[in-house]
Amino acid sequence: MNGYLYVVKHSEVKKDFKSPYMKKVAKRLDILKMTPKEQIIYRAYMRIKSIKSVII
Repeated sequence: MNGYLYVVKHSEVKKDFKSPYMKKVAKRLDILKMTPKEQIIYRAYMRIKSIKSVII
């Protein structure tokens, strides 16, 4: 629980957190810290990547 409180307070995930969900939280925080334009580009990239994985 302390790890989640730290993330809320500091908007970052320490590398020594043990929770398996912290990697997901860190990735989501990275996306949220992007500019709106970067988020659009990232989401478009992920959509294309997803489509390619289905085709292959």
